[in-house]
Amino acid sequence: MLTRRKFLKLGIIAGLSSSMPICAGSHEFEIDQRQKFLSMAEDLLSTWCEGLLLFQVSKPEDSSRDGGLWSPGDERILGRCGDSVYPFLWYADHYQDERFLEAALKVMNWSLLNVAHPDGSWQNDINEKWQGITVFITTAMALAIFHHGKILNDSTVDAWMERLQLSGQWLSDTINLNFANINYPAANAFAMVLLGKMLNNPKFVDRGKELAHGLLSWFTEHDNFLYGEGRNNKKFPLNISPNGCYPIDLGYNVEESLPSLTLYGLLEKDTKVIDKVVESLQIHLEFMLPDGGWDNSWGTRNYKWTWWGSRTSDGCQPAYALLADRSPAFMEAAYRNTKLLETCTHNGILTSGPDFYHRGLKSSLHHTFCHAKALAIVLDHGVPRYEKGTRDLPCQKEYGSRFFPEINTNLVSYGPWRATITSYDFPYKRWIAGHASGGALSLLWHRDVGLLFSGSMSIYHLVEPGDMQKAKGEFDKTLTPRVEFEKDPPLYSNVFNLFGKSAIENGKYTNTIDLSSKMESSFDSESVAIRSFSKLVNRNLQSPEVGDVECRLIYRFTKKCLEIGVFVKNIPKNGALYYVLPLISTSKEPVFYESSKRVIIQKETYRLMITSDCELEVPKISQTRIFNFVPGLEALEIKAQLKSNLNLRIEVVNSFYKSG
Repeated sequence: MLTRRKFLKLGIIAGLSSSMPICAGSHEFEIDQRQKFLSMAEDLLSTWCEGLLLFQVSKPEDSSRDGGLWSPGDERILGRCGDSVYPFLWYADHYQDERFLEAALKVMNWSLLNVAHPDGSWQNDINEKWQGITVFITTAMALAIFHHGKILNDSTVDAWMERLQLSGQWLSDTINLNFANINYPAANAFAMVLLGKMLNNPKFVDRGKELAHGLLSWFTEHDNFLYGEGRNNKKFPLNISPNGCYPIDLGYNVEESLPSLTLYGLLEKDTKVIDKVVESLQIHLEFMLPDGGWDNSWGTRNYKWTWWGSRTSDGCQPAYALLADRSPAFMEAAYRNTKLLETCTHNGILTSGPDFYHRGLKSSLHHTFCHAKALAIVLDHGVPRYEKGTRDLPCQKEYGSRFFPEINTNLVSYGPWRATITSYDFPYKRWIAGHASGGALSLLWHRDVGLLFSGSMSIYHLVEPGDMQKAKGEFDKTLTPRVEFEKDPPLYSNVFNLFGKSAIENGKYTNTIDLSSKMESSFDSESVAIRSFSKLVNRNLQSPEVGDVECRLIYRFTKKCLEIGVFVKNIPKNGALYYVLPLISTSKEPVFYESSKRVIIQKETYRLMITSDCELEVPKISQTRIFNFVPGLEALEIKAQLKSNLNLRIEVVNSFYKSG
């Protein structure tokens, strides 16, 4: 066994930091943004550690609780709370604070007593036996010792190192390229090399290299997306859907898989892997918005999406910040996303989306201790210097439209508008009415007022019950703009009490669930237009009794406005057909109903105007907002009843609303 004394003698703790690439040459370097980022990351990590400490249970008489972290949003101790051992030890070492040394020891003791298995594996929760997460807590333990083992006593380090050897063997034997989703072998590539160097075990290092190089074949040919999130879908055994799409999730890629491969590549100085990761990070960065939010409205695992990232992954910072010498835009991405995390932090806890806190909801601690690990990694490694250059994100450049065939999605960047229109048709495992599809406008952003539309799950469903929050009786209405037909609404008003929520959902039909939709784009000197062709289906992919109800949606972007045309064939007679517009808006924003066909929302100094040639239905109380956990936003739901075709206009004007 590698004891603490031998471990320190090998000098491995200094090894990872020295492996960081330094940009050489006599050029000027970007200092301000790098320093601002590091200062913000340190402050935010400190805030999170203090916040987590408030929820550590102190019940010495009860080993099933003592030392665990009680999560208010989940109303239980989270099985993965042991991951916090790393940020706790960072804080204890950085500030010489005994409180956090004790907190680290206690949370590790709770984990060893409650979720550790004799074979070296760890389970996801007390009542959930999934063991794949062994790679995450093992890595957190290893990094805690790797960087801060000097503040632990010999017996603790020896005991933890013995556990790492046991867990490392389980990981080596179990998590291969065919294990579950692609984030697991990606995370294991780094874990194996890290453990191999710490434990002086060349077989672990070789295993990590094998995984990392095997993963190079899991990048798409056209755009270098990493794929494999949902690859066990039996409908598509070759990982390709009818529309040529691959199982891709933006959130897990940028917050877990690509950061893991980055850390592997830096530790091993593996330029082949790093070069591929850089190419992939660049294409994923196309989906970052100006405020640092990630557009995962289309991803296979978007059921875990919240605006700043993904609920149970670690964060994009270990990839973008640690590879800042490859592109100044990478440093900008890390900075902006961290700034957004800071904005969404309240009372020491990272909340589950921008509107969670003022909505009065309690957040899971999972987001906080996971993202705390990411910031600890960056602060322990250090950010490389990089040459001055443009820090603009791709979304800041006006390019018209771009089509990504491997996710069947169009991005629009024209004038003040940034938008996503998607017909992505790869479901996660089985169709559960998850991510937006059907040629939906799954995201709309305006330069002056920010986010206007943000697609959510089509039907809120606990795909991973232990890692998602329950709706608690609220119907989480989808935030995706959509054509929606509801069969005989009066008959369904009380059906929930008799048959449950699914009975209501089976009576609703929408284009956003249609997996067979098609898109086409065009542009000229004055506009960009995206056309989508879809049909209305319910959660079981069934058409209404009258047969296929075909939809044609036209999105025309000009410098001044967005025009949406909705054309429907074979409109059912029995029921109500609407075009639904859930506009992202908090209850603090005033709403004015200028006429039955125009609604105005006051957003600070700008007016957002929605004008329709059909009558618009709005909530009777102007402060009424709907909410969805995915991605943690409020919206004002506006409906236009379709009796024929619809033409609608969205415009932003720099002025306050004046009635009359």
